[in-house]
Amino acid sequence: MILADLKIDNKIRKVIMQAPKNGFFYVIDRLTGKVISAEKFAPNTWASHVDLNTGRPAINPLAYYDTEPVMSTPAPAGAHNWNPMSYSPRTGLVYFQAQEIWFGYARNQKYDVTQPKQFRTTNGILFIFNPETGSPQLDPAGEKGWLTAWDPVRQREAWRVNYPEPGSGGVLATAGNLVMQGTRDNRFVIYRADNGEMLWKQPVQTAPVAGPISYTVDGEQYIAVNAGWGGGMAMMELAASKRVQRSNSRLLAFKLGGTATLPPLAALGSIPAPPPVPEVSEQVIATGAELYGQHCASCHGMGARGGGVIKDLRHMETGTHATFNAIVLQGARVSLGMGDFSDVLSETDADAIHAYLIQRANQDWEMEQR
Repeated sequence: MILADLKIDNKIRKVIMQAPKNGFFYVIDRLTGKVISAEKFAPNTWASHVDLNTGRPAINPLAYYDTEPVMSTPAPAGAHNWNPMSYSPRTGLVYFQAQEIWFGYARNQKYDVTQPKQFRTTNGILFIFNPETGSPQLDPAGEKGWLTAWDPVRQREAWRVNYPEPGSGGVLATAGNLVMQGTRDNRFVIYRADNGEMLWKQPVQTAPVAGPISYTVDGEQYIAVNAGWGGGMAMMELAASKRVQRSNSRLLAFKLGGTATLPPLAALGSIPAPPPVPEVSEQVIATGAELYGQHCASCHGMGARGGGVIKDLRHMETGTHATFNAIVLQGARVSLGMGDFSDVLSETDADAIHAYLIQRANQDWEMEQR
């Protein structure tokens, strides 16, 4: 969130500004809490507008989805995620990454939201995906990502830079009329803050999704950014069968006249070969896929493709396979944050999920080796 003093209707207002996941850009009087304005900065289907008298959104009927899946936007990754915004008093614009992603939502009729339990999600969403491909129900044609320069007084976009995919990083604006951002296509880029003209770019091998910082040492200015690809957005991209460059994070620092050469990325380590797919029926695999979507996908990723710090269950070690049911049904790893699902899953259910995961591992094995 950003604090600023804005001239609105010929009056200086002390405001707080935010572009949250829901797709509306909010300008709020930070002294009174009153919503001054709220407009869509990206497409969304869940609300038509925000009532400025109450601050409440006018919710579309589509938002009240039931057991029948509906395609809606923003997706769980949001129209804007945690990646930091930046405001320039020089231009009067707010800069942030924005995105449009469509996602299939449905209510999980087997989930009782009145009975929360440790290590369980309580959103009641059933993640819909194709068990044959492991891909979630997304609309790739609707996926877009861009850097937006937003005028918070007029509540409209001043300019944008389009990117090939969603998921670019946080933004830094400087007094020198510059805007800096790490991009989804593995670059660090500097633009003119007033009109979006690209001034400089540098390939950096992975996506710097953090917010850049500026600092000086002995009178010399540096720009630094933490670069790495992981977390929820990476999990979404992996679930959609996209090839993304993942690596351990590293800190990149730049200065005028810098001559250092960027070293190659460190290897993430070997991926264990999957065991053979169990000799079970297609119905068992399909049941395992459904159960996985109900109970496991919200943490371990749709289509069993984990990302970032989330455990990728396609890459289980031999010992994990051997103790799978003990982990799922007996709480063998509760101390590590993995819940006990014995109240909602039987041994037959756990076996079906395990078979599905092994099938998924074999499906993606060749791709993972590239």
